[in-house]
Amino acid sequence: MLHLPPRQHHTANGAGTLNTEAHAALGSHDFSVSPGTFLSWRQQATAFEEMAFFVGTPRNIADEGTPDVLQGVAASTNLLPLLGVHPLLGRGFNAGDGKPGTNPVVILSHDAWQSRYASAPTSSDESFV
Repeated sequence: MLHLPPRQHHTANGAGTLNTEAHAALGSHDFSVSPGTFLSWRQQATAFEEMAFFVGTPRNIADEGTPDVLQGVAASTNLLPLLGVHPLLGRGFNAGDGKPGTNPVVILSHDAWQSRYASAPTSSDESFV
């Protein structure tokens, strides 16, 4: 569960699309939107100060430890600042992250940092495969 910092929670909104037939067949109630649709919404939006994108997705991680699958989130680079959340160690995303030709950037959850990397402060400099 994400506990947001005390800042204007009443202004937060969510949006998505729902294909009722497909979701009913899968027994799912997820609201989702494609990255292209999101970018179009963000470009055309006039009612929102800021919009961010995220989708939960499992991610394989293989480094010097045992390969594992972690629950991840693919997100636009402005998601954490929009929520008022900042990494405890290392850096957050910057505007250049996620652009074609750049290396992917990972921000580990506190739980993954503790369980997989024994809370090592140098893990912010790690490379992942």
